[in-house]
Amino acid sequence: MSSGDIVVYCNADDYFEPGAFFAAAGMLGRDKGCRFLVEKCMVLDDEGNISIPDSRCTFEGMLYWWMPGAYPCNPVSYFYLREVQAAAGGRGARRD
Repeated sequence: MSSGDIVVYCNADDYFEPGAFFAAAGMLGRDKGCRFLVEKCMVLDDEGNISIPDSRCTFEGMLYWWMPGAYPCNPVSYFYLREVQAAAGGRGARRD
């Protein structure tokens, strides 16, 4: 349902920090050499502890999200250009 050039998903129990959208928009763009951006994400565990995993991660590390210390598999921390989703296919890839 989005119509912009930058895609990000927000789960029902997640939220964005103030300024997150402006920061992401300032870094993303074909002319800036950035098409997929992974930002820091605060994670609250079952015991109420908060952690902020380091956002410097590898693509392989993102694929193994269940491993201890891995970056969370949470789309609220991923901003990317619509062309990335279009290349991957699936729902929302086209803008009509």
